[in-house]
Amino acid sequence: MDFNDSIFNRNESCLELPDGMEDKIRSYLKRSEENCLLAVDALADSDCKEEYYRAKEILKSLRWCLGELANSEELKRLAKYSPERVNLYTYFEQLFDACREQMSEYGILMSFDCEEDIDVFVDVDRLTVCLLNLIVNAVQNTDYTAEEAFIRIEANALEDEVIIDFIDNGYGMGEEELERVMSFEGPKGGLYVVNRFCKRAGSGLKLSSAVDEGFTASFGLPLAKGADRILASEKRLVKSGKNSLVAMYISKLDDPMFNDM
Repeated sequence: MDFNDSIFNRNESCLELPDGMEDKIRSYLKRSEENCLLAVDALADSDCKEEYYRAKEILKSLRWCLGELANSEELKRLAKYSPERVNLYTYFEQLFDACREQMSEYGILMSFDCEEDIDVFVDVDRLTVCLLNLIVNAVQNTDYTAEEAFIRIEANALEDEVIIDFIDNGYGMGEEELERVMSFEGPKGGLYVVNRFCKRAGSGLKLSSAVDEGFTASFGLPLAKGADRILASEKRLVKSGKNSLVAMYISKLDDPMFNDM
């Protein structure tokens, strides 16, 4: 079965599992991840280098699976979209802080340009998954040896919405490949999730790219206006740590399975 067919079926919805099965799978994966992390830490300072690197690969594969499980769940969760008022500048700060150290290992500079007073009305967890998928896509298609490899996000407020431009200077892709990545049959299932999120959240997703000229993803988010769009409490913006969404998605980059997609 094709990778994407294992996540997305032909009617653009997630494959259904028996009630409670997804929670069991996630629980088993998380438990295995925690045990594997303990093994990696224990082997780090030992002479068992082969076992250490093998344990690291297993850990990356487990996080890869957790990331893909999160992607498949996004399609169902979008039906239960829960927007709230979010300050975009603060959100970007926290997301970039969580990713920057790992991005530096790839020699990629991360930056964003956003006014401090821009508030949007969005489901913050869905937005995080969207941007993490774009980050993974950017890193996978970037020349790590380039002296000025970068990922940049620009936010420009209009009358009723803010336009988000996600820009990288990676390899880019041709027109035919650009069309294919937007479908579940494309090589990158994460971009399919991004597209679905953007349709649900605002004005949809627009991609522009050319071979050797980088990649730009643009989408709109509604500005938060009026008391009816302000919720009493705000959720956490980005959860950092070894078991966070950031770790799950970024770990996919080094996993052999990721390169086979």
